[in-house]
Amino acid sequence: MRKMAIVITVAATALLAACTPSTGGDAETAGTPSATVAASPTDTPEPTTAPTSEPTTGADGGAAGDGTSLYESWEGSPEDVFSSVGFDFAAGGELLLSGLTANDPGTERQVTLEFEGNGAIDWQTRYVEQAIQDGSGFEIDMGDSGAIMQILLRGMRYPEPNETVITAAEAEGMVIRVDPPFEGQSSVFLGVPEAVNYRVELTAPEGPPVLTVTFLGD
Repeated sequence: MRKMAIVITVAATALLAACTPSTGGDAETAGTPSATVAASPTDTPEPTTAPTSEPTTGADGGAAGDGTSLYESWEGSPEDVFSSVGFDFAAGGELLLSGLTANDPGTERQVTLEFEGNGAIDWQTRYVEQAIQDGSGFEIDMGDSGAIMQILLRGMRYPEPNETVITAAEAEGMVIRVDPPFEGQSSVFLGVPEAVNYRVELTAPEGPPVLTVTFLGD
């Protein structure tokens, strides 16, 4: 697939303010999302942690979540919620989001997350009604997106001073916002025109992992 250029907003980690909403900008302190947030807090929905179908594993035959497979994938409908094995038990971690890319929407919309650090990633994907900032409960502005996909990540660490973190990205047909780590947890929100079938792919689950979400259409 032909890759398209996206604009990524990064933040220098002079301050960690994950609980403080911000109206954004090209450069912000780490822990502050670049998206515009609402004026009042909204309750964060409780996640569903059980995957709705068994993953497809790589050629080495490793079982889902056992750390031996170099490739796992899940595919389903907009109603499906997928998550890693052991998602309920992650606390803290050593991973930092280091890369975010999106493809040409003329084919299949796709977002790939890359991480640096040690350990496996715990994750969950689902469509949500609102993008909610962890900690504060404020709503993150997703523009005129018709549907919002949340990629909930656990096992994340706070950035070190002078590290940069990705807080947002702009791509044709998508709005991408990153809620920075708060108590070991972070979210990437993907705003798309409508809720469609999707696929999740995890490579190198031993770390540093790569997590890809592809929107498949009807």
